[in-house]
Amino acid sequence: MKLAKTFVMVVCATLLSVGGIGSARQAYAQDAASTDVQGWSAGGTGSADLDSAAQSSPDAQGTPLAVGGCWSGDVIDDLDGTGTASLTFVQNGKKFPHSSSLNFDWPDTSYVHGAIHGTISSTGIKFNGKAGKGCPFHGVGTGDASLITGTVTFTGKCANFFTNVSFSISPGC
Repeated sequence: MKLAKTFVMVVCATLLSVGGIGSARQAYAQDAASTDVQGWSAGGTGSADLDSAAQSSPDAQGTPLAVGGCWSGDVIDDLDGTGTASLTFVQNGKKFPHSSSLNFDWPDTSYVHGAIHGTISSTGIKFNGKAGKGCPFHGVGTGDASLITGTVTFTGKCANFFTNVSFSISPGC
């Protein structure tokens, strides 16, 4: 009986391995349709995927922009038009703490004032803040030591009043 079970297991294992051999083929980039515009990266054994490689490169991890101090310029909102923007950054390396601030004022007396905190990279800033109860926001900006342009997205109650908000700021107030 043991010999019969062993024989059956060996035959099944052989059939499974024979079925697996030759059924897979190599895929080449040339096999993709020329209209295929989607892609992804999932690094193989021993290689990092594209996103993590970019994040660990010296350029991506470079010296953060020097943004400490007051920056001012324009803010544009779909409903309120063009107003004045001023952001004050208390820089601590690649971060700025809650003691930093954002002030947007429009001629129609609309405004947004609040503390912000975030991170600074070699190419821009990311931040979060709150302009009173029920008015959180987050923003991103790209640029250099002389000009940063970006957007701010409001959620909560403020999302009804401030839409498609963009800013452009330079050092000095």
